[in-house]
Amino acid sequence: MSTLNSGIAAPFSVPEGSVYLANEMLPDFLGQLPNGVAYGKILYQNGQAYDCAYFYTNPAFQRQSGLQDLSGQPDIFARYARVAAGGPPEHFQVFPDTFQAPYSVQVFSPKPEYFVCIVNTSPPPPTDSPSSPSARRYLCVLEDQTEIICRFLTDGTILYVNDAYCRFFGKSRESLIGKTWQPTAWAEDLPLINAKLAMLSPAQPVVTIENRLIAADGSLRWGQFVNRGFFDANGQLLEMQSVGRDITEQKQMEAALRESEKRFRLLADNAPVLIWMAGFDASRLYFNQVWLDFTGRTLAQERHQGWTENVHPDDLPHYLAAYQTALANREKFAVDYRLRRKDGAYRWLTDHGVPRYDDQGNFFGYIGSCIDITERHNKEEQAKQQALYDPLTKLANRRLLHERLEHTLAALKHHHGYGALLFLDLDNFKPLNDLHGHEIGDLLLIEVARRIGHCIRDIDTVARFGGDEFVVLISKLEAVEARAAACVHRVAERIRNQLAQPYTLTLPSGGDQAVVHHCTSSIGAALFGPKHSQAKQILKHADQAMYKAKANGRNRVHFYTPDDDL
Repeated sequence: MSTLNSGIAAPFSVPEGSVYLANEMLPDFLGQLPNGVAYGKILYQNGQAYDCAYFYTNPAFQRQSGLQDLSGQPDIFARYARVAAGGPPEHFQVFPDTFQAPYSVQVFSPKPEYFVCIVNTSPPPPTDSPSSPSARRYLCVLEDQTEIICRFLTDGTILYVNDAYCRFFGKSRESLIGKTWQPTAWAEDLPLINAKLAMLSPAQPVVTIENRLIAADGSLRWGQFVNRGFFDANGQLLEMQSVGRDITEQKQMEAALRESEKRFRLLADNAPVLIWMAGFDASRLYFNQVWLDFTGRTLAQERHQGWTENVHPDDLPHYLAAYQTALANREKFAVDYRLRRKDGAYRWLTDHGVPRYDDQGNFFGYIGSCIDITERHNKEEQAKQQALYDPLTKLANRRLLHERLEHTLAALKHHHGYGALLFLDLDNFKPLNDLHGHEIGDLLLIEVARRIGHCIRDIDTVARFGGDEFVVLISKLEAVEARAAACVHRVAERIRNQLAQPYTLTLPSGGDQAVVHHCTSSIGAALFGPKHSQAKQILKHADQAMYKAKANGRNRVHFYTPDDDL
């Protein structure tokens, strides 16, 4: 490619009508220039540019440019042809064999089909300049890369490719340079690629694109390309460089993961359990459809901390504490709590959380499953009630009273203060049963339990000890004995007065008329402190005091004293 005619004719042997460059002084002037100058024409066959002919080259061009023969430089020929065909002037760098650094080339057209080439062969800048690395070293770096590298013009014409690019596509460098890169990409992806490249600007000189490629064996591969644009001083895009890598395996793994997640979601959304997933920071990211149907909320509402809005306020602190403890230790956890259903009812769930790890053993969150245990929980509560509570009055029974009394005694060993037991017995209860039957008697006991409950604090305990006997456990009294005793006396008197008020008792099934009953109570009080340790002994003292109250005329309060033992 290219025909060189360096001889000077007078005038030059140029085609008729061409730009007349030579006069008697011009050859001498051009011959003395340190920069290379060439003048030529593009040759066409069937309307296609296939070669070029130099009509004049000065000595500097012949000696230094390395552009006399363009046979192995189709990218340079492509630039000549574009300019001669009416394109704008081009300014670029070349890497000739005779130089160790790139130098500048300018090409413009004085008239259609003709071109003038000016080569700046000035010495390269000093070695401490950022632009001083040699072209050979630069090319070696490019050729040693495993990434595929390509430089191309704005219309896609390839200017340079490295060896890795050639190997990937199974083509020689000569067959690629001067052609466009588009045939190497999957046709369906070209609109995306072009749209992304159109985004390049001086303000955004780099864009990353993922697209499919046609490899050397004809297979379809995925590539990720970092594309950088190079601009002139006016911000005009001159050319681009693309550095790519094969990401087919990554894409296959992503596709496999998506398919796996799809199967998981299909399974999760059809499993009869509530399922959630959280990230490594404990934030909830996913809830299956069963969960969403249960709460009547959307995924967006439940994500992150939204799900806590449906947890029963009494259960949330306990649940979060267990969750955070498990998270800190990367361990399993199980918690029972109440979650509000879409109809407003709270249901008991048991939640099992399991930590999740990737193939490398890295923790990345939790997965949890919940099942509705409301029926089981209710049965357990019922069994607990039967074991610890009186079925008639719903008060604590003897067993629970003993447990709480022991707990109060243990607490007094570490904290100064007093506690007290009030032992109550209803006066003249048996005649009511004998006259009106046990159903009326049971109604009286239920009302007595209610009235006593209204006279004490939530931290205190009322127990039905048996028959018409009740016991009140008062805890956390003052550390001064006299003040503690005075407080107990006030509570006991309040209970006595309440129980002495008339009772109107009506059977649920109705009857002839309601029964109005007057009933009083005898109350024995026993104060205990840190020195007391025997629960049975304290109960005995309170019982003795109650019998003393009865002996003293009933409807009164009596505090235990050692004299009561006599």
